[in-house]
Amino acid sequence: KYGDAIGVLGLMQRHNRTPSRAIFAALLREVSTAGNYDLLRQVLRVMAWHGHDHTTGTVNSLINTAIQAQDLEVAVGLFNEMRATDAHCRPNRETFTLMVKAFIQNDKPDKALTVVEVMENRYNLTF
Repeated sequence: KYGDAIGVLGLMQRHNRTPSRAIFAALLREVSTAGNYDLLRQVLRVMAWHGHDHTTGTVNSLINTAIQAQDLEVAVGLFNEMRATDAHCRPNRETFTLMVKAFIQNDKPDKALTVVEVMENRYNLTF
């Protein structure tokens, strides 16, 4: 399904056109729903190359999609990458809520507690 969107993206690049945030958002949605996380990371890199830095909301959506697909490993990877990025894409209360719920649903209360502790101690956030 996302093949057409990637084709449009390639066509725009060949004609020196900058894809809009809406195009990237649609592509990210399709790629993440399909579960192609390697391509997802590539799209995020192309997005940044075009000056569209991904935002906390974008990554939260991707984390949520991974959780809904029951791919906790990908969700944790995105969460950890987010924690290591610049201030423009830091985890927020929604991010931590997503991760806590995911760990609880996957019977990992110790990891959920660790996420809460990180949220409170490192990010000075509470529920």
